[in-house]
Amino acid sequence: MRRLRLLMVMVFTLLVLPLAVSAQDQKLGWNLQDDNYVDVTDLGFRFYYPTGWKLDTSKGIAMGQTQADIDAQQDDDDSTQAAGMVIGIRGFPIAGLTDLGNNPSLDDIADFAVKASDITELSRVEAPVMTRRSISVIGVDKAGRQGFATFWKQGDYAVIATLGLPEKVTVQEMGYTWGVTLGSIKPLDAQDLGDAVLTDEASHFTINYPADWTPDPKQPVIVYESADDIGQNVSKAKSSVFTFSDGALSELKLKDDATVDDVVTQVKEAFGLDDTATSEEFVLLDQPAITLSGEPSTDSGGAGRGVIVTVGLVDGRAIVLILVTPSKETIDTLMPTWIQMLRSVKSTATT
Repeated sequence: MRRLRLLMVMVFTLLVLPLAVSAQDQKLGWNLQDDNYVDVTDLGFRFYYPTGWKLDTSKGIAMGQTQADIDAQQDDDDSTQAAGMVIGIRGFPIAGLTDLGNNPSLDDIADFAVKASDITELSRVEAPVMTRRSISVIGVDKAGRQGFATFWKQGDYAVIATLGLPEKVTVQEMGYTWGVTLGSIKPLDAQDLGDAVLTDEASHFTINYPADWTPDPKQPVIVYESADDIGQNVSKAKSSVFTFSDGALSELKLKDDATVDDVVTQVKEAFGLDDTATSEEFVLLDQPAITLSGEPSTDSGGAGRGVIVTVGLVDGRAIVLILVTPSKETIDTLMPTWIQMLRSVKSTATT
C-alpha cells in the first residue's frame, strides 16, 4: 500500500482471442478487410463484417449474406428462416433491465437474455472484446438453428452481437471465425499508437502509447502527451500522463490469496476514488482486470484531474496501469485511446 501511495505522490507531484475450437477448424469462414466496416457511433466502436455481405440499418444493425437473409431474420415470423448467415448488433441501457435489479452483472445479463430468447445453451466461453470482458453463449434457438450470442458491458450499456447460422453450418465450423471477428472490433476516435513501448521487466509485458506522446528521459516509465509538460508538476501539466506500477502482493500488505478486488480496494484508497468512480470488467494478460475512472480526492493531490486505472493480478503480482487526464471531463475522450493501449499489451515471457 505504501508503494502505491508513493507512486501516486510521484505522479501528482512530477507530472484477438478466438473462441475455443479444434485445430482443424481454425480457418476463417469469411473475408475481413480494413475498408469493410460499420461504425456503431452510439456505442463508439467499429465492427468489421464479411466482404460481399449486405448491411441494413433500418431496424438496428444487421449484416447478412443477402438482403433476403436479413429480411427473414428480422420479420418476426418463425416460419421464414434465413438461408445464409446473419450478424446483428444491439445495445440497450443497463438501467432498463429492471428485472435484474441495480447494476446487474454480465453473467446476469447473459442468463436473462438466454432465458428470454428461449435459447438452448450448449456451452459458454469468454474472450475479451476491446479488452472488456465478454461472454459468448453458443446455443440453439427455438427454430433449431445454431448460433452465437456475445455479451459485454460498456459504460451504461449492455451490448449483444449475434451470429445466426443456417442449418447447413455448425458452430464448430464458425467458432474460430466469430472469435477473430470479435477480436477485430476497435474503438472509434482513438489516437494512433506508435511503435515505441514501455516495458515491464517484472511481469514481462510491453504496452504501446500514442505516437506523438513523449517519454520522460529521466523517468523511463512515465510518458507525457505533451513534451512541454515533462518535468512539470502534474497540477500544472496541460496534457495527460501515463505510467504503471507492478508490485508483489506483500508490498501492498495483502495476503498471498488476495483477489483482484482486494487490489482494487487498495488502489481506490491510494487514489482517493470514491463510489462515484466507474468500475468495469476488463481483461489484462489473459487475466480478469478492473478499469476504474473518476476524479481523485484532494488527499491524493490530484483534485481537478481525472484518472483511468486498470488493475490486474498476474502471477501473484499487482499490475496497475495509470492514465492521469487533464480533467474528469476528458476521461470519456481518452477512453478509446486507453482501450487501444490495453489492446497493445503483449507478453514478453518465454517458456
